Amino acid sequence: MIPKLRFNNFGDEWEEYILQSESDVRDGTHDSPKYVENGYPLITSKNLTDMGTLDFSNVSYLKQEDFDKINQRSKVDIGDILFGMIGTIGKPVRIDRDDFAIKNVALIKENGLIKNDYLIHYLHTPSINKQFANNQDGGTQKFIALDKIRKLKIKMPTREEQKKIVSLFDLLDKKIELQSKKIEDLKLFKMCTLDSFFNSNSNEPKNILSNYCTCLTGKSKVDQVDENGLYYIMDMGTVNSDGYILKNKPTFCNLDMLSYGDLIMPKDDIGGGLIIGKTGFIDEDNKYILGDHVYLIKTKNINSLYLHYQINSKYINKQLKRKVTGSAQLGLKAENILNQEILVHSESNQNRIANIFKLIDKKIKLENQKLENLAKTKKGLMQDMFV
Repeated sequence: MIPKLRFNNFGDEWEEYILQSESDVRDGTHDSPKYVENGYPLITSKNLTDMGTLDFSNVSYLKQEDFDKINQRSKVDIGDILFGMIGTIGKPVRIDRDDFAIKNVALIKENGLIKNDYLIHYLHTPSINKQFANNQDGGTQKFIALDKIRKLKIKMPTREEQKKIVSLFDLLDKKIELQSKKIEDLKLFKMCTLDSFFNSNSNEPKNILSNYCTCLTGKSKVDQVDENGLYYIMDMGTVNSDGYILKNKPTFCNLDMLSYGDLIMPKDDIGGGLIIGKTGFIDEDNKYILGDHVYLIKTKNINSLYLHYQINSKYINKQLKRKVTGSAQLGLKAENILNQEILVHSESNQNRIANIFKLIDKKIKLENQKLENLAKTKKGLMQDMFV
């Protein structure tokens, strides 16, 4: 077993090992302890991120007694690897802190030849992904049994070659992390700037949306999706929580064509309601068509790009979300949108504000492209440098 791409002066074949033969592989608690307001964090699969980090923003907390009890079987130490087993499969994270307990995630500790600095990268390879795809269990709720994780096949070169590989991918991961942080900082800057223009303390005149727009609905085009299509369907799921359009439903259907400056707003949502009430801006003529579960907002006597940014500001979007009805299936009525009060800056200021945020979005798009290029580079190297 020899990879396509190697560092100079390395030519030996790679050896194959079973993970449990060289690593201590266990899992966290399966109990449901009583949570407290303050205490020790309990990490589950949902707290593992695509960036190889832990997200502590939505954790439950344990009292000392439960924390100590869980740690008797699955104490986490710095350098260990966590691996999602239920719902979220994979997303391995190498740990740099040990002040939390774990539930329903695998815990991998060094115990032999397989070193975690190498393993954390190998767990992202096509070889591992293929093994996961063949070993997942469950229906709606996907999971992978601990025994199947223990039996994963790990292929390794010499330790010296491992160190070279680790150094390269550590550097790539650091670049990806910094680029992601740059994008998040830009998004935060955008939201703070939006708040400076659109807030409850503004002295700008106010009026209701019905004086500036109409609200229409479309018909389902779900049976018209074609991966080779020339146009893109705009329906629920094609506007994200940041107010950007997603081109994920191509089609050849050219009915209900949208025009530059139209706004698309999801009128239905499920779960956390992150997209309902947000708008996407149609940035090109004859490229998008109207589907269902969204409103087409056509504007008059107002800059539609300015309106798009205002609706997506915290000030207005919070008010729209208060008008949402339903629990599992969330809905937003057209009359509740049209009755929404907005700020109305002068025409010149509308144009100025729209151009400011257009430039910020252009910068975010550029930085996202750089991130995608880094991810493609890493993926290509993963395919060529591992077996």
